[in-house]
Amino acid sequence: MTDSKDMGKKQLGPLDEEQLISSHARYSTKDFSFQPNSGFSSFAGHLGLSHIPLALQVFFLIVFSVLLVVVLAKVFSIPSSQGQEQSSQEKVYQELTQLKAGVDRLCRPCPWDWTPFQGSCYFFSVVQKAWNDSATACQKVGAQLVVIKSDEEQNFLQQSSKKRGNTWMGLIDMNKESTWHWVDGSPLTLSFMKYWNKGEPNNLGEEDCAEFKGDGWNDSKCDNKNFWICKKTKTSCPSKAGWMPLTNMDTGGYSKLGSAIEEVPQASNERRALLSHQDLLKTNASEQNMMLSALKEDVRGCRNCCSGIKAQLQTTLAEFKDTRAKLMEQESALKELQDRVTQGLAKAGRDREDIRNELLRALEAVKQQNRSCEQCPTSWLNWNSGEPNDSRGQEDCVMMLHSGLWNDAPCTNERDGWICEKRSIC
Repeated sequence: MTDSKDMGKKQLGPLDEEQLISSHARYSTKDFSFQPNSGFSSFAGHLGLSHIPLALQVFFLIVFSVLLVVVLAKVFSIPSSQGQEQSSQEKVYQELTQLKAGVDRLCRPCPWDWTPFQGSCYFFSVVQKAWNDSATACQKVGAQLVVIKSDEEQNFLQQSSKKRGNTWMGLIDMNKESTWHWVDGSPLTLSFMKYWNKGEPNNLGEEDCAEFKGDGWNDSKCDNKNFWICKKTKTSCPSKAGWMPLTNMDTGGYSKLGSAIEEVPQASNERRALLSHQDLLKTNASEQNMMLSALKEDVRGCRNCCSGIKAQLQTTLAEFKDTRAKLMEQESALKELQDRVTQGLAKAGRDREDIRNELLRALEAVKQQNRSCEQCPTSWLNWNSGEPNDSRGQEDCVMMLHSGLWNDAPCTNERDGWICEKRSIC
């Protein structure tokens, strides 16, 4: 009997894990002695896992492999995120450069529609007023009726006013008859007496104000309505590259523009921080989903292949359920964080658009500040005879005829040519 039992044991022999897992028969620990494969046992022994059941060893190896894949995926995704961030920064810099160029173009030595000449700016009116009203109009734009300082300036103004008609200058003798002085308080010198027309000034009927008339000067009644010329000194533009200094400036448009520009870098930094959190959120969510999927697969596989150690799997399943609950809780928290980041990005986008609109409004305010005169003057008129006539009420654009004269025409004409102009670069 003893020999028979020993032979039975020898016939069964020890079974390795591959035979146990691949076999369709059901075994009991009472029917044979369980001995792990020597190769796998040696590997597990080196890892310090020889005392852990086989199923858990397999599970730990699978989890380790999944984590390794996640780490590699994270490493390869970093360059893409950096490239997107760099592209976003370059776009912001381009917009700032364009806005700065718009500010630089607004810097003019003379205001819009003023004429520069020898360090001064001149405004030639297109409407007629009495002398006092003309002087007031010049003061409102930070200028005064023209005071002539040189023969070159006299010739320039005489020729310009000759095309318009009688034009006021800043020369009067209101305080004392025949004692002429300029509006800046300086007296009329003998060197300029040659510019009076023949027989002038004659003080014919209280003529206390001087005007450009024909080829020279004439004294006229100050209540007469004439064109007028304002004069003020040219302003200097920044010579160095960079932003214009905004201190000690009266124009509210530039100050408003500077305030808006200072907010752009702050909004850009906030946007980059939100994008960084969003990338981290996406990566964490992806890792959690991959880990949860791997755990589900491990549980499903253990159920199919490990019926011989069902008791151990019950404990493992309980641990999996607990881990799954924690992961779902973390997933919910991540979803809430993602919603907050999305809302933050949306707000950052709106703030950025508001800043851009503020910049555009500031630029427009600067233009309007430079157009603060009562009328919109032109420094030179060259209309064709009878023009502008606004035929049929649809001629709102100006064209130049072959003769060089101007004509108003419908803006929808498509057969006419055009001329472009831009500032030369030295």
